Amino acid sequence: VTEAQVAMARGEHINGAPPRGDRIVTMGIDQGNMNNVEICEWMLGDLVAGDVNVNAIPKVLLEKHCRDFEEFDVLMGDFNVHCCVIDAHPERRKAKEFADRWHGRVYMCIYGNGVSGKLLNVHRSDYGEPLVTVDRTSWLDQSLGRFKPDASGKPRIILPRDVSFMYQAQIQVPSSICQRDARGNPVATWLTPSSKADHFAHARNYAEIALPLACTASQSYDIESPV
Repeated sequence: VTEAQVAMARGEHINGAPPRGDRIVTMGIDQGNMNNVEICEWMLGDLVAGDVNVNAIPKVLLEKHCRDFEEFDVLMGDFNVHCCVIDAHPERRKAKEFADRWHGRVYMCIYGNGVSGKLLNVHRSDYGEPLVTVDRTSWLDQSLGRFKPDASGKPRIILPRDVSFMYQAQIQVPSSICQRDARGNPVATWLTPSSKADHFAHARNYAEIALPLACTASQSYDIESPV
């Protein structure tokens, strides 16, 4: 993701704008010293092979840091979040307590092995944690790939016009590079330099992962034009 692509994705709304009320809203949370949050409302398009993300466009309503987990509860209510995906680590106990308070609407995410493409492995741990295990590379391809212009020359994501410098900087940190697997086959993967933070990039990813979970929970959705 480049600085020019991020600038092109800016819309007319301001950070913290309220949801429209008739769209699916998701939240992604990346845990850390300061928890990074992204909240999106979605303009949905036609399904492509059952994949709701392909033709959907997220409008980022809010990006911010939250110090305490209790702040998440306020955001869930204020923005009427249909589904939230939160990093399972490092505060796994607090993440579960948050998920328990919002049963069926919050999932704890693990980047894991044994899941290919954009499949979601939704299950409960032995401790009752609502987990979703995903392939890290495939979902970052989807969530960060939105900043690359489409055939019309426009990005497939809308940011606030006053999006923070920190968000802009961290979205640009991960880089997709080609490596070779154990069999010598070329595979793409996303890497982040150890000296740089990419927390908002993963909050973006979790908000993306939450969309199919929200649609599954609601069982149906309306197709609309991105406005």
